[in-house]
Amino acid sequence: MKKLILFLMALLIGVSNLWAEKVEYITDDLKFELDTETQTATLLQNDYNKTSFVIPKSVSKDDVEYTVTALGDRCFYECESLTSIKIPNSVTTLGVECFFFCYSLTSINIPNGVTFIGQFCFQMCRLNEVYIHNTILSSLNVDAFPAECGHTLYVPFEALNAYSTAQIYKKNFKEIRPIDYFKLNLSCE
Repeated sequence: MKKLILFLMALLIGVSNLWAEKVEYITDDLKFELDTETQTATLLQNDYNKTSFVIPKSVSKDDVEYTVTALGDRCFYECESLTSIKIPNSVTTLGVECFFFCYSLTSINIPNGVTFIGQFCFQMCRLNEVYIHNTILSSLNVDAFPAECGHTLYVPFEALNAYSTAQIYKKNFKEIRPIDYFKLNLSCE
């Protein structure tokens, strides 16, 4: 009887893992990993040669909607021609080396949903302006941005003091200023 119960438990665990499948999917020249259990999508590394991208909030496959929650590790690695990218608020994670060697990227608008920026995410970029719409990031790797490269960080006014006094931001940004949403016409979706 014990063997039968153990067998049934193992079978159930195995069957549940079948539903938790991760599938690669390409749509509109973007390559995603779809998690069938959580119905989320992660943008994967590919040979992206465009100058600008609009990342969708979700992708559909077989009548199932997958929310885009992450730009995966190295997804735009060495995408030297990238000059602009629009990231939806559904994204919570910018992976390790996500924009590494994106030489032409001079400005980035990080939406309110992003709570994690991975190691070396923006290393070797020529960022002049970084806009972070979240009042505070729960996790920012110390090496996410190039150290002391002279760029300016723009943050929500109510979070200006928190960012200005946090050592990790003081080290990586020459200036930390409030976002002027009216003047710049930026939104955080």
